[in-house]
Amino acid sequence: MNGSVSRLCDIDSIVIPEDMLDVKVDEARIEEEIKALSLRYANESQADKVQKGDVVYCEADKASFPDGRIIILYTGMNVPGAEKASEAAVGMNSGESFEAELAGKNVQLTVNKIVRRIPAEVTDELVAGIGIEGVATIDDYRAYLIKKAEDDQKMENSKMLIMYYIDQMVNGSEYDYDETEMEDYVKSVLEEHKDEFIDPMDNEMPLDDVKDSVIAQKKQGWMTRAFCESKGININEEELKEQIAQTREMMELVGDEIPDSEELAEMVEDDMYFTSFLDYVNKIIENK
Repeated sequence: MNGSVSRLCDIDSIVIPEDMLDVKVDEARIEEEIKALSLRYANESQADKVQKGDVVYCEADKASFPDGRIIILYTGMNVPGAEKASEAAVGMNSGESFEAELAGKNVQLTVNKIVRRIPAEVTDELVAGIGIEGVATIDDYRAYLIKKAEDDQKMENSKMLIMYYIDQMVNGSEYDYDETEMEDYVKSVLEEHKDEFIDPMDNEMPLDDVKDSVIAQKKQGWMTRAFCESKGININEEELKEQIAQTREMMELVGDEIPDSEELAEMVEDDMYFTSFLDYVNKIIENK
């Protein structure tokens, strides 16, 4: 499929929405993570009578569970299928038997062990014992969580910004190609990859969406190539040959159908141009 860019979108003219650059940290969530340490490092002890929140280890009757498995009930959590059994266990003594509904059937359970978790006090000493480099106090841990949240948000923002730049560059450029040839190309792609366009919920993706996606992918290849050429970014011939050989070898290993040499070279070259385009965009994002 032949085509080219007749007018390339000016990447410097793209305006980034302010909300895509915002880095906001949910302070309430940070405090909840700090409080969660009290449960993560809770002290465990055995108890004689089940209280809500205890972990109860039970033996089931042989008729219900002939494999002799140990049934673990978490009375402080709503575990699907075990809600009624967990509720029935509260108040039972160690060694006591009781009837309950478990996973939809009536069973007889005998309490073998009751484990009670006593929340730990969140102190500087507890935080220092976690083993995070440079974190020795609660304030250190708070700062660590905030930075981690900021870094995660920046990473998500970067992903969105990359997609935004690609969409703006593809949709903001103009292309020169034969419409009939494009229609034939789209048909060939749909036929070759028809199994990949099946949606498990709707059985089939909307045909117009698939066609638009195929055309956009082709335009993206033309755009990134034209962009790199406009910036003087060239593909090293030796690296291209090496990458073609590696791609061919990988396709042979996984059993993929290998296109002819010209098509394979174009595919690999497009990937290399796309990578160079992403490198350029990433530098823009870093400066933002």
